[in-house]
Amino acid sequence: MLLAAPSLAQPADPPDPAPPAPAPKPQPDPTRELWFEDARYSPALSDETVRSIAAHIRQKLLLPDASPPLLTRQAKDDFYPRIVIVSVSDGIHRARVVTGSARGVLKAANDALTQLRIKEDEKFEPRWVKVDVASTILLQEHADLTGILDYERSLFGLAFSRRTGVALSSEELVGSDAILQQAFDKVKLESYLAHREPAVPYKLDLENLEDVYLFRFSTQSWFGDGDELVPLYRGHRMWQVLKEEEVLASCVSACRYLTKAVSDRGQLAYLYQPTDGKVLDQYDWVAHFGAITALLEAHDTLEDADALAAAKRALELGKEVTGSWTKNGVRVACVIDRDRVALDANAMATLALATYVRIAADKTALDRLRLFAEALVQAQNEDGTFVHYEKYSENRAFGEESDTAPGLAVYALTQAHRVDPNPRWLDAAEKAARHLIAVRDKPVDDAKLSHDHWLMLGLASLNESRPAALYSDHLLRIARVIRQAQNRSPQYTDWLGSYFHLPNSTGTAVRNEGLCAAYAMMRKTDRQQEATATLEAIVLGAAYQFTCQTGPVEAMYFADPLRCLGAVKEGHSATLMRIDYTQQHLAAMLRVYRILKDEKIDAIRVPKAGSRTGGTLD
Repeated sequence: MLLAAPSLAQPADPPDPAPPAPAPKPQPDPTRELWFEDARYSPALSDETVRSIAAHIRQKLLLPDASPPLLTRQAKDDFYPRIVIVSVSDGIHRARVVTGSARGVLKAANDALTQLRIKEDEKFEPRWVKVDVASTILLQEHADLTGILDYERSLFGLAFSRRTGVALSSEELVGSDAILQQAFDKVKLESYLAHREPAVPYKLDLENLEDVYLFRFSTQSWFGDGDELVPLYRGHRMWQVLKEEEVLASCVSACRYLTKAVSDRGQLAYLYQPTDGKVLDQYDWVAHFGAITALLEAHDTLEDADALAAAKRALELGKEVTGSWTKNGVRVACVIDRDRVALDANAMATLALATYVRIAADKTALDRLRLFAEALVQAQNEDGTFVHYEKYSENRAFGEESDTAPGLAVYALTQAHRVDPNPRWLDAAEKAARHLIAVRDKPVDDAKLSHDHWLMLGLASLNESRPAALYSDHLLRIARVIRQAQNRSPQYTDWLGSYFHLPNSTGTAVRNEGLCAAYAMMRKTDRQQEATATLEAIVLGAAYQFTCQTGPVEAMYFADPLRCLGAVKEGHSATLMRIDYTQQHLAAMLRVYRILKDEKIDAIRVPKAGSRTGGTLD
């Protein structure tokens, strides 16, 4: 019913006085009733109990209409002080993180759920959840966070004193870069805590990091989404079986990241810092042309039109750094980077153009390819070596030699010959390969032999056009040396299949590329024993590569989770995403996928630590 307006003749009644403001609610005591010191001596929980707690939290957050999961008897009866950290993300924003504590792991889990208050935020749709139950808790009464830490930041969380209410899982420490290069960064920690949701209500004194009171803790961790619940080690899942479909998914994810990293102009986001979502102002043209090659190979296997379009844009931009000059009376092309012409840049440009002509079937790029291939020929000395660096403005050689550039030149020339069968390209490749085999590598002990994956790819390609025992035997030698150097009984579980004492993603990926080329040759020449051992090393390497690729569990702690999916980091304790890390991962995984597909292998078991018996086909 409409109310009549007040009459102009009679003033309206004055409005009712405003009700008195409600008295402020008493704020809870910031000191947590239970904290890490209380849970230090609580007995261990079984993996199945922690899994059931993770399933309980996942159901509450992600699957509210599903039937509650069964809890173990230990989960229901536990009464010891427990700490449960829950991280939940909508896949778009950085994860919300809370720390639950109570007597009994189920009560601690429910305490965390209460703090999240998900039901009160209708705009927030949980998509990913990670559950960390604190297990081993070490008190550090006089810790000095101003120096270098003597432990891996990616293996332990940190909790400060009870009055602060601040606890950070190992994945938060990595995702925020609060500990960078094993040193504590108080500025990044302060920035992370300032934007963390729900907000940490208590101030942490970041001005005085000497002689602080804190706890270092490890966790039993699980990650869940709408489809599955998986255990974690160092914030990532571990693979017992390598499946063709998962290798394909890894390729697709890496390809999407690279494709999105190419701007409309054709420039790649070479260095991306996911902790703050910024592209750093650095560039590398070798990586630029390498990414083009990887995108083209991905298009060839995945039939991804977006990848092809991105490669074309990047190839077009490459013309801006392409110049020409006269070498030995011949006009050739060159990549000019800060007045420098480098053998590896010219070789990578040659490889990118050869791959483009082959996969895009675009012969209009042949002239450009020939100018770059000729540049490699003109950079070659009589003995098969190359001039590695030249100053463009002065047309003179300078600087040291690159270990991998000659092998890359060999491979690039063989690929140029594949689409443009000019014997000059293959003659130059052979001359370089014979020098590398007979002069550089022959006198060197196996322990010091270069794991030259570019040479391996070049020898495999060269051997297809001009078969010679010299090429196949050296390819087998490098493959054998790489297999022997692989981490089979590593210091940490997730280093299995990697290389070096401090492994990294690219070091493993490039070796896997070389091993895949060697495996193909072994199969063609019926070297079954060598092929079996090589396939085992490839499977182990791929399983390690998986752990360095960013999935939801890593991305949820970054500023822009969706952008990061599929990117590859340098290693488990790193955050920086460089284009060539992802490019090399993609190139290797595409080769692994082709092997599994060609051999009709749906799944293959990942060998266990210490094993050298060969994978088991399923």
